[in-house]
Amino acid sequence: MGYKKNFEFESDEIKCYTNKNIGIIKLKSNVFNIVSSLGGSSDVFSVFELAKQDTNIKLLLILNESCCFSEEEYLEFINSIAEKGIGTGKEIIRLRQINILNRFILEMTRFNKLVISCLSGNIVTPFFGASLAADFRFVSEDMIYTLSHLKHKVHPSGALPYFLPKYVGFSKASELLFSGGDICAKEALELGLVNKILPKENFEKHCIQEALSLSEIDSNVVKATKHLLRSSKQELEKYFQKETKISQLERI
Repeated sequence: MGYKKNFEFESDEIKCYTNKNIGIIKLKSNVFNIVSSLGGSSDVFSVFELAKQDTNIKLLLILNESCCFSEEEYLEFINSIAEKGIGTGKEIIRLRQINILNRFILEMTRFNKLVISCLSGNIVTPFFGASLAADFRFVSEDMIYTLSHLKHKVHPSGALPYFLPKYVGFSKASELLFSGGDICAKEALELGLVNKILPKENFEKHCIQEALSLSEIDSNVVKATKHLLRSSKQELEKYFQKETKISQLERI
C-alpha cells in the first residue's frame, strides 16, 4: 500500500485510528504474512513514523484480533516454510520474519511516546516476546501465552530470551523457555509479565479507557523516563545480531 500520509486507514490486515489523543493500531489477520513480507511490514512502520510525528497522538495502543497470534496461525506459517524445498528460499523467509519482527521491537523501544500492548486470545512465542518491549501490557481474561517454539524445534524468537529474564529473573526464564507450555492471564499477572487483566467483553473499549489517563502524562516526562528505562539500546541490537547468526544456521 506504500507510505501512509495519514495515520487513519484500514486494510484487510490492519486498522489504524485515533480516539482523542490515543493512536490505535489494530492487527486484524495474516500477522505472520505481515512480518514476513516487505510490503505488509512497510504499512506498520509507516504508521509508527506518523504516530511519532503527530503531536496530537500522545500514546500508541496496539491491539490484536484474538486469532492473530494463535498457535494455529503460527503452525500454518511454520508449515508453509517447511513445505518449501531446498533452494526455494525457505531460510530467507524465516530470517526475514525474524528480522522484521526484531525491527518492530526496536521501533517500540525507540518510540518516544508510551506504547501499550493489548493482547487477547492465544499469543505464541514470537509475539509474547515482542509484547514485553511495550511499556504496558493489558490482557483479556482469556489471554494465554503459548511457548510453542519447542514443539516446532525453533529457537524462541521475538527477543523473548532477552526480555524474559528482566521480568522474572534468569532461573524462572530458563524454566519457562525450556519447559514450554502455556501461561494464562492470571499467572502472567502474578509473574509481573502483564499490568492488568481486563474483561473479554468490550476489551478494546476497556483498553482505551485505561489508556486515557496514561495519555495525560507530560510528554517530556515520558521521553525522559523512557530514555532512562531503556538505557541499553546497544545491548538489544547486539542481541539481534547474535540471533541473526543463529537463525542462519537453523533448519526448519
